[in-house]
Amino acid sequence: RSILAHKMKKMRERLGRIQADAGLARSHGGTSSNLHDQDDDISRRETWSDFGEYIVVSTLLRHTEKELSVISIHGFGGLGKTTLARLAFNAEPVIGAFDCRVWIHVSMKYDLIKIGKSILSKLEANCSGDLDHLKTQLKGLLKDKTFLIVLDDIWEEDPHELVKLMDFLNVGAKGSMVLVTTRYEKIAINMDPVLCHRLESLSDGECWDLFKEMAFVSEAKEARLQHIGRDIVKKCKGVPLAVRSLAFVLKLKEGVDEWEDIRDSHLWELEEKQDISFDSVLPSLKLSFQHMSATLKLCFVYCSVFPKGSYIDKDLLIQQWIALGFIRLNESFHPERRGEEYVKQLLGMSFLQISTTQTPITRKCIEAPNVFRLHDLVYDLARSLAMVDLLFLDTESNLKVSSTHSDCRYAVLTNCNPTTLPNNMMRKLRALHVNEWKQEKIPNKIFATKFLRVLNLSGCSLLVLPSCIKQLKLLRYLDASGMQDKTLNHLSSLQNLQALKLSGSLIGALPHDMGSLEKLRYLNLSGCSNLLVLPESLCSLGNLQYLDMSNCSAIKELPPHFGNLFSLSTLDLSSCCDLTKLPESLGSLQKLRVLDLSNCWKLDALSDSFAKLDHLKGLNLSCCYELKELPELFGNLETLDLSDCHKLQKLPESISGLQNLKVLILSDCWELTVLPESFGNLKQLQYLDLSSSQISALPESVSELVNLEYMNISWCTDLHELPGNYGNLVKLEELNMSYIGDGNVNIPKGIAEMSNLKILLADGLINWSWENEEDIVFFNALSSSRSSFFFTGENKPSDLSIKDNTLQVGDLGRVQNLAEVEELQLWKRRQLHSLMVSGHGYGTGTELAQELVPQEAVLEKLQPPRTLERFELLGCTISTFPSWMTDIASFLPNLAHLELRHLETCGCLPPLGQLPKLHMLVISDMPHIKEVNQEFSGGARPFQKLRNIVIKNMPNLEKWHTDATVSGNDVEFMFPVLHHLKIHKCPKLRFQPFLPRSVSLEIYRSNQVLSSGVQSNGHLYYMPTIRVLIDSCTLSSDGLIGLQSLTSLKFLGVRHCIGLDNWRDSIDMLTSLKSLDIAMSNVPECLGGVTSLECLKIRNCPVNYNTLEQVLHLTALVDLSICCSQPTKLVNEQEVNWLTNMPSCLENLVNLELDNFIGCDRLPFLGCLEKLRSLTLRQMPDLKTVHQDISGGSNCLPMLQTLKIGSMPNLERWTTAHATAAHATHSAQSALSV
Repeated sequence: RSILAHKMKKMRERLGRIQADAGLARSHGGTSSNLHDQDDDISRRETWSDFGEYIVVSTLLRHTEKELSVISIHGFGGLGKTTLARLAFNAEPVIGAFDCRVWIHVSMKYDLIKIGKSILSKLEANCSGDLDHLKTQLKGLLKDKTFLIVLDDIWEEDPHELVKLMDFLNVGAKGSMVLVTTRYEKIAINMDPVLCHRLESLSDGECWDLFKEMAFVSEAKEARLQHIGRDIVKKCKGVPLAVRSLAFVLKLKEGVDEWEDIRDSHLWELEEKQDISFDSVLPSLKLSFQHMSATLKLCFVYCSVFPKGSYIDKDLLIQQWIALGFIRLNESFHPERRGEEYVKQLLGMSFLQISTTQTPITRKCIEAPNVFRLHDLVYDLARSLAMVDLLFLDTESNLKVSSTHSDCRYAVLTNCNPTTLPNNMMRKLRALHVNEWKQEKIPNKIFATKFLRVLNLSGCSLLVLPSCIKQLKLLRYLDASGMQDKTLNHLSSLQNLQALKLSGSLIGALPHDMGSLEKLRYLNLSGCSNLLVLPESLCSLGNLQYLDMSNCSAIKELPPHFGNLFSLSTLDLSSCCDLTKLPESLGSLQKLRVLDLSNCWKLDALSDSFAKLDHLKGLNLSCCYELKELPELFGNLETLDLSDCHKLQKLPESISGLQNLKVLILSDCWELTVLPESFGNLKQLQYLDLSSSQISALPESVSELVNLEYMNISWCTDLHELPGNYGNLVKLEELNMSYIGDGNVNIPKGIAEMSNLKILLADGLINWSWENEEDIVFFNALSSSRSSFFFTGENKPSDLSIKDNTLQVGDLGRVQNLAEVEELQLWKRRQLHSLMVSGHGYGTGTELAQELVPQEAVLEKLQPPRTLERFELLGCTISTFPSWMTDIASFLPNLAHLELRHLETCGCLPPLGQLPKLHMLVISDMPHIKEVNQEFSGGARPFQKLRNIVIKNMPNLEKWHTDATVSGNDVEFMFPVLHHLKIHKCPKLRFQPFLPRSVSLEIYRSNQVLSSGVQSNGHLYYMPTIRVLIDSCTLSSDGLIGLQSLTSLKFLGVRHCIGLDNWRDSIDMLTSLKSLDIAMSNVPECLGGVTSLECLKIRNCPVNYNTLEQVLHLTALVDLSICCSQPTKLVNEQEVNWLTNMPSCLENLVNLELDNFIGCDRLPFLGCLEKLRSLTLRQMPDLKTVHQDISGGSNCLPMLQTLKIGSMPNLERWTTAHATAAHATHSAQSALSV
């Protein structure tokens, strides 16, 4: 491996140590894999001084008592200040350490009000008013919260202004941070002389490592051109931006002459005469520009129309390039794809930089980056090259228009009146951007520019699109986003229009003659929430390639001929909440590559024509709550997102044929229980998320996914089997198997052979088994390190290792001095992700005579770090909770697992509803709690992530309020996404007004729970209850009514219960019930009404003839097991004949078990059961002879594989004349057990 690769590996290792020291060497549900190559390249190819990254990240993670700390990174342009800040901003431990993070680009034009508005905008708050009003708003949002605000590229040197800036931002909790990047050391020192870090230029050796990694694609090329390359690198003066830009250019050049031309260019002489730290444009950037193609030069220079530091949307930029003729329309190539190539080249040269401040984890590694910005030095180059072609006019800049701008082609007007422009300037204008225009109308003068190709009015507050716009006959690009006009009467006049953006407009309908815009290629209607229908003429836009209708929430259907848009390649229908169906013609979109149907809540089916979309690469169906099944899928898909498809029950077999699939997301598919056995055929799969699904076993072929880099099976609580050898997954970097099964699981075999595994999350696993010793050693080493501390006087806080991420603190009852507790300083130990605090252990003898500190005071001093993810509090003698628990959402925002147990003197619960990441909650053995009221929610939208609740041993808990009044008459319910609700030994508990909806409900010795009533489907995303287990309860009539209201119930188990036999005709309301398991309880009399049953097990229950007769009505039964608790006597001929009728009534049986029948002296014609695979017969003392007649013919029991006979004391003969011949072909798999 190259020296650079070794260097980057060491840097990753160093960051890993930083994370370990900070207590967060773990991820939160994602991967940093190479699925985002472009984003990773910026980080991978950037290098800094040895301690730069360490200093920034570790300082951000350092807890401080200061209200606000300011860290600054300074150095001249091109060294990577912004890149370093972005990596620190996106580091997982940094994300977990702050309540909120905001990134703001400041740039040369310093405006505190604008900065304040930008911060509020990022926080999705109202951003109007003067400075004092803005600060009041900001304080309201950030009070008691820790925040990280990055102020990128500050130029303001006035210390008084900087003091005002810090005062404005000093509104949060202790530990809040501001990270500043600037070119000037003076600014950094004024911010904080201690926490400023100077970013040095690279050494020649570091530059050469970076250069050769990018420039040389072969060893032969390196050997031939190395000496020239080293000379070029020296001229870059240690600036990474210069190295990267030239390395990309030279990567494409093979000739010695071409390399020498760059080395010997006269532009380098400019550098010798100027101080590089103040040179506005690096010579290396000018050289890179010189070697661009003519078209790419035009495209790059045009980027100067965007304000410095602003974000640039890739798709809109490409459309403007096309509109201006930089990319010619040609049938031989796709102009948008050519535009993509130009963007990639500018990215490769670092002229464009990915601006996103999200991590690959938060983006789920799916979407390619779509927003960019120009580096400041690159922007300066573009502006200097634009010269007279570009005019920036801002009333605050006092710029006067001169004759030199009479031939300008591009104009950007900000806060100024377009009428002030001289007529000669408008004559040759090709592109006009109007920003921050507050008037309701645009002067007609603007529309007299007959050569205008691009018009951007997105910064205007237009009421009406003026009629004179039809004069712009050559207009190709129009952005009228946010327009308040409800009709667009003049669009059809713009016959050359190729791109139209109307996002966020109030339009109620598009023009009926929309189809006349025959050249339209790009149409953005996102956020047009008043748009009700699309005109049929839209379907005649044969050149339309991009259509964005996201958040068009009033659209209910698409035109029937929608498939006539045969050129369409991207279609975004996300959050079209009222869309109920798609036209059959959709399958005709043969060029469609990306389709987004996420959050189409009411969409319940996809037509079979989907299978015709052969070129589709990305399909997003997340949050299609009503979607029950998928059509056959197609072989070119690369990304498939099915998360939150709550009613999806199975995947089509064709999914295993998706040979190009790289990303598959199946999280929160509540009814998905199995994966196809051929799942391992997805050889290209890199990202697999099955979290919170109902998968019961992974197919063995999963271990054949050799390219898998990330797998998440967390919260699959029915998952108990991980078959196969996972050692084949050599590329796997992160495995999340937290809270799977019931905490008892086998460790994946071969896990020790996963050479790339860096992160293993295994929270909530109680016991595990393994086959290989190497696997358990590796598992324990990677999953956690644990330590304990007890207040016994035998150990000291200093004995605790800072690297331990799991800690048990015990014997709170022995504390004699709070100083000992304070010395622990848990709040500083950010490496902790799991903490158990126990109050047990008061000591004996002389210890009791000493004065002990109350446990409430001890607990107050044991405030955990903000990064804590799992917390258990048990056995403490407290009546109230500490202050950090009464505002727990602010103090522990990353908490995912919380257990409160054996707090026997506590009479209330803290408000937990606002914990943003809480997944698991256990409340047990708190006898003083009688009621849980609305305060438990802590505010609006409570428990948004809570999946599992256990309420146990609460003998006096009577009421639990599950509703909360939000405002006025609006009511919200707790636990909207609950998966599992376990209630054990809570005999008095009733929920009011409703029992929470959950996928799985388990009730044990809690008689009143079902009497609470069942919450209706008020919202599509509420959980359908699929599985219910009731054990040792007395079922009242109210409880049975509550049970029968669970119309989505599929699995019902009842054990040791009284009152089930009172369930009469209303049982047939359970129309979805597939499996019924009754043990040691009376059987309902009207059992035959549940005709949907496929599995019936009656175990150790009293069974009479009526029960047996009811069973014969269950014609869908596949699995039948009747094991009587007492011998069931079949007395008369009618009772015996029910067996005779069984084969004809239950012809779908696959498994049959009959146990403990007296009076049964014959068997029915079981041979008629052609699907029967397993037959078990036990305890039939009156059965003496089984004749061959039971075969029902010569082809008896053709599928039988297992036959078990037991406890038949009087059975003397079983004649198998027909059966022997029939079973000849099944001998290999058949088994006989007597």
